[in-house]
Amino acid sequence: MLNALFSIKPEYVERIFSGEKKYEYRTTVCKKNISKIIIYETSPVSKIVGEVSVLNILKDSPEKIWNLTFKNAGIEKPKFMKYFKNHEFAYAYALSNPIKYGRPIPLSDMNISSAPQSYLYIADDAIEASVAGRRLSPAEIGVVSCSKKDANTAGQSEKTTKASKSEKSAKYATGLELVNVTGGEFETPI
Repeated sequence: MLNALFSIKPEYVERIFSGEKKYEYRTTVCKKNISKIIIYETSPVSKIVGEVSVLNILKDSPEKIWNLTFKNAGIEKPKFMKYFKNHEFAYAYALSNPIKYGRPIPLSDMNISSAPQSYLYIADDAIEASVAGRRLSPAEIGVVSCSKKDANTAGQSEKTTKASKSEKSAKYATGLELVNVTGGEFETPI
């Protein structure tokens, strides 16, 4: 399965784990379907602390996304609106089943030099090995590609982050569909 590593501030990480925050908001969306968000908690923790399943992804204007998700937003409206200022679209990852790891994982255990600015794709087996405390080689991480900003974060050149289309679909078929909802029609999470 394909997952994405997201950098998330500590106050929002705690709200995800408590169940108060059931949406993760972003100005851009992963180009590939992901089954989980791997949570990198930013400073002062600066480690991978858990994961959360992705039910679907909503896309619409910031105002419409807020109106649909505010009851489980885990963020105040002024902060939400400030984050999406000057953006035509807002994306909301609908979250479920948050899992906090017993041992936070340093990025160095996965041969990742710094936290991603947007996201970084990571395979399931790489996370399982890290949770078990096994340090991974770059080949074992399973990073297929990432946002251009984050290509160097994975310690790989842009050439090595790209795989053939058949390789990607064979290796990372998740069964999840990216739900892009426009025109005010939404598919609500279960």
